Amino acid sequence: MTGMAVVVVPIYHAETAPAELRGKFGSTIQFMIIFGAVVASLVVYGTQHMTSNAGWQIPVGLQLVPPFFILILLPMLPESPRWLLSKDRVEEAVMNLKKIRKGASDDEVHLEIDSLRFASANEQKGSWAEVFDKKNRASL
Repeated sequence: MTGMAVVVVPIYHAETAPAELRGKFGSTIQFMIIFGAVVASLVVYGTQHMTSNAGWQIPVGLQLVPPFFILILLPMLPESPRWLLSKDRVEEAVMNLKKIRKGASDDEVHLEIDSLRFASANEQKGSWAEVFDKKNRASL
């Protein structure tokens, strides 16, 4: 579960967070991983002297709680507007962006959709050869 979260959560945050909050959201995942490790250590510390099966069942059982809630709440998450645009589902992208940006006006939402479409249209332009081309290298 942690492996999936480390990959999926930062991507979802980057695609849905307002530009001014993306850095803070990006660092949140690392904080949550560390917080989870501390909680796990405390649980193991608290059960280390149990001689019954509960000594291992409690830590293992508690690991099942967060994934259960994640699976239950996952359908409530709106899909990424960037992903919807990549599938040419513009109306759904606008609706989901309105859900994500609750206080934003229609103009702000459409401006962000237009900027996402522009970025998507320009993603595949260029080649690796251009990266190393002399005219693109900074002079030292």
